[in-house]
Amino acid sequence: MITFQGSQIRFILSRMMQSTVMEIKIPPRSLAFLRFVLEGFGHLALPVTLSGREGRVRFLISPGEEERFRRLLEDLLPWLR
Repeated sequence: MITFQGSQIRFILSRMMQSTVMEIKIPPRSLAFLRFVLEGFGHLALPVTLSGREGRVRFLISPGEEERFRRLLEDLLPWLR
């Protein structure tokens, strides 16, 4: 698990129907912002809220988009505090 300014990221090295799975934990107030930004990136990843109270989200990342998603998430982390 990686911690960045209060946000936690856990990479899960499993595959679901060719998608990479990633879980993150961010402040709950940032969930809507993250979903809004992801909508602008089309089918980059499918977010699934695991716990709104805890700010836990699982992403199913489209095959071949893992690096692009990782870069996007790194760019967004300062906004997800």
